[in-house]
Amino acid sequence: MKRLNTMRIKDVTIPDFSIRKNGEGITQGLIMCYLKCRREFILRLNEWGKESKKITFANGSITHDSLDMIYTHYKSTGRPPSLLSIKAFIHGYDTANPSWLGAGHKEEIPKIKAVAYVIVSEYMRHYSKDFETMEIIGAENVFDVIWKGYRLRGKKDLRFRIAGDKWLIETKTMARIDEGEIKDKISFDFQSQFYTHAEEVEYKERVCGVIYNVVRNPGHKIGKDESLKTFSDRLRKSIRKDPEHFFKRWSIPYTDSDKKEFQTELFYKLQEIDMLLHGKLHVYRNEKNCVTRFQCSFLRACASGKLVGYNQDNKLFCELDADKPKSNSKNIKIRIKLKGGRKCQK
Repeated sequence: MKRLNTMRIKDVTIPDFSIRKNGEGITQGLIMCYLKCRREFILRLNEWGKESKKITFANGSITHDSLDMIYTHYKSTGRPPSLLSIKAFIHGYDTANPSWLGAGHKEEIPKIKAVAYVIVSEYMRHYSKDFETMEIIGAENVFDVIWKGYRLRGKKDLRFRIAGDKWLIETKTMARIDEGEIKDKISFDFQSQFYTHAEEVEYKERVCGVIYNVVRNPGHKIGKDESLKTFSDRLRKSIRKDPEHFFKRWSIPYTDSDKKEFQTELFYKLQEIDMLLHGKLHVYRNEKNCVTRFQCSFLRACASGKLVGYNQDNKLFCELDADKPKSNSKNIKIRIKLKGGRKCQK
């Protein structure tokens, strides 16, 4: 019989954790978590998390990883993968990623996989001219750099050059796309600037900016008497009718002034986090962020005062520490279409 967890949330302490060069380090996700709520930050450092994963992020995870697979395959072989290879990757996704979904959502897996296959195959069709003239430098590259005594870690989706200029791509899956809001936000998007900065620290080479690559999570529902194939065909038809509704890209060039401002503020944030970890700042809840566009996963714990329904097995950096086959190092040519952005600026 499974033992009920009765750990009190107020008994969770600051762990022995360091973001400095000889410590565990920090990712952009952990920094954003700290800025959102200090209590959530400490809970995550202690590796607490919900027993079951939210189905909300299931489609995004499989879609994102499938697109990563496409570019990794292309970097390695010089050609995009076949539709059969993509289908096989998606078919075996839950086996390769056992923690992808909680046990209570297994009946949703066939539909999620069907949607992912349609989205990814149509993405390749829509951006078929990508695979022509752009130089790919790397796909799914893990970085681990030291800057001002702090260890910065993460993984970049895609690194490439356009006419000799270096750029990065970051892919996001979204159910709701507010173009006006996105355009304002991405001009100083933290993750994009963090990855740009890390790339320049590691390679000592200027990065023009980031291509913000957005893929819409479709809200289509399966009809009561509709087969999975009929549903997939209907979704595919909808995407081909209006692909720009599902696939959007923006270029975000960063000037030297943009980068300097980001670096100044990043250093302030790292110093503040370091002070918290050394007991020089207090841990408290940020009630303003309990329910925003998404509900905080620790809302129930804060409300009850106990971590019932949570497990302490959500390992930090598992995506960064996992062994991954190294891709072929030969240069590949691809062309990416850019929309709505400026040229590389200094």
